[in-house]
Order: sequence, then C-alpha cells, then structure tokens
Amino acid sequence: MNLQLLPILCLTFASSAVASNSYIVVAPKTVRPGLTVRISATILHASSDVRVQTDVIAMANSTCNQATASETISPGASGFIELQMPNQLPREDGPYSLRVTGSGGLTFMDETTLIVDQKCVSVFIQTDKGMYKPGQTVLMRFIAYKPTLLPYTGTVEVSITDPNYNLMAKWKDVRLDSGVASRDLPLSIEPPLGMWAISVSGECLKGKQTFRVDKYVLPKFEVTVKPPSFLVSSDTSVEGTVTAEYTYGQPVKGTLELTFYLKARYYDYYYSNPPKTLRMSNIKINGTKAFMLDSSKI
Repeated sequence: MNLQLLPILCLTFASSAVASNSYIVVAPKTVRPGLTVRISATILHASSDVRVQTDVIAMANSTCNQATASETISPGASGFIELQMPNQLPREDGPYSLRVTGSGGLTFMDETTLIVDQKCVSVFIQTDKGMYKPGQTVLMRFIAYKPTLLPYTGTVEVSITDPNYNLMAKWKDVRLDSGVASRDLPLSIEPPLGMWAISVSGECLKGKQTFRVDKYVLPKFEVTVKPPSFLVSSDTSVEGTVTAEYTYGQPVKGTLELTFYLKARYYDYYYSNPPKTLRMSNIKINGTKAFMLDSSKI
C-alpha cells in the first residue's frame, strides 16, 4: 500500500474490506525546519508488531538522514510518530523526501517528495506611523514568534533602503528580547521622497515593511460609521457611532450630517414608492459622536 502525503495532519479512515498485510501512513506534505512533524501510521493487518521508521532524506546526500524517528505499532492499531525537523534544511541539499519503512510483522518501504517551507518564524514590523516628514525620526519595532506562538529569541539583521534602493541604515545581530526589538532612524532635512523599506532577516525568517517620506500635505481623515448589525420591526430607534480621525490618529473636529434609509426593493421603485429617509444635520463632532434616530418614522 502506498504512502499517502496530504496537506493536513490528521484524517479519519474507514474501510469495509482491507487486504492482508496492509498499512496506512498519513503525513503532511509541507514541512518547516525546526518543527516537529506528526505522522500517523495504522497497521491494518500484520503477523505481529511492526516497527515503523520515518526518515527525511536529502536528494543531494541520500546516505545521510536529516531526521529520523520510529514507533512500534500492533496489528489493527494506530500510532503517531513524532519526527523532529533539523533547524536547517538548505535548499541546495534538496529536494527532500520522506521515507517510511516497516519491519517485523510487516515489511515495506515507500518514499515520496516533501515540500520544505523555509519560513519557521513569523516576524511583524511596526512603525509609529505610516508617513514621515523630512527631519522626523522613524520609530520601528520588530516582533517575532514561532508557529507555537512562543517568542523567537534569536538575532536578526535589520536594513533600511530608500526609494532608489540605496542602503541607508543597517544593524547586525539585533537580539530579540522576549521576541521584541526596536530601533529608530532620524531622517535628514532633505531625504529622498517616496516609499522606504525596512527589511528584517534571520535564521529561517524574513520580513519587509514600507513607510512613506513626503513633504507636508493637507491632512486627510477617515470617517467610520458603526450602525447596529441588524434591526427588527419592533425597534423604535437606530443607535450607533460615527468616528472621524486624521491619518496620523488625531480626532477631527467639525460638523456632520447623517442620513439613514432602508434599501428599496424592486417593487418600491416599480410603484414609485422611494424609500423614506431620516436625516440629522449640524451635529458637532470631536473624533467620535454617538447618534440615535427615531426609526418609527420610516
């Protein structure tokens, strides 16, 4: 019976008839360096206990196992094999394959190709804002964690390039204390304008974030309306909030006009019955404003 490689970690199998001396092995198709791969093995029929061994083989050096683990499984039973991946699976040694062999009450050998995802740590890059003016200071923070959600405490290299791909700053061996590190970059009074890039790289991790450097422009703001998620026919009012903030996070002061209406149905237009609306005007707002409309008038 062939080895099955599936992109999920566990399945439920059901069979009404199986051949003698047969087995099922289920393993993930994609693996990551440094992580533990859980492989499921089921011995359907065998003369006695079977020792199931799993090996990760590098095609460039098939005589050297990159990882190995085994488990003894009784006939009619299932078991899991915990296969610990090495911290590094270099691309030049690949491609890699998973070899499964059985000995004892059932002898078999099967092999299939693995997909190696070199990313074993996720990194997030944050800046204190998205756009900077010449002469300001860019504040950066880097957060890295493993797929287990535990912090990554190794070292990384941080570099910053301008819109012309010139290297403007570089820090080597930046240590992530509890998975977090920070740096700052003072901009000159005449920096290249446009999109700058922050790159973070390390052992099996890589991340990139951009920010804009531009001269003063008129402030832009965003308006967000949060109405109720639903209404029922017995409701007599509609309550919600309106939030207006500049792109740099400060509240917008001014007046707003709020219009509420029910979406018209086809036959409303057909019989010239447009939807009724409720309107509130000249409402003072300073960042956030709560509203309440009398829906019984619609």
